Amino acid sequence: MDVNQPTYTVPASIVGSLDYRVQFDSQLRELKDTPDPYAASRRNYLEGRQAEIDALHGRTSPQPITRRTLPVFP
Repeated sequence: MDVNQPTYTVPASIVGSLDYRVQFDSQLRELKDTPDPYAASRRNYLEGRQAEIDALHGRTSPQPITRRTLPVFP
């Protein structure tokens, strides 16, 4: 099967997106339950981004990278 064919890439992308959403859903619920969901979401993003930058520069971060990215399919 050629992985560049729509018969493979479309279902694989859909399944990957659904899997990502299932894994991220609990975090979304926690953010929505805060008094200010926008500020909590922004803080979560900025902390994750800083952890990624620190990891790229070889610095250790006090917290692990928790943000997940969508899977990349060949």
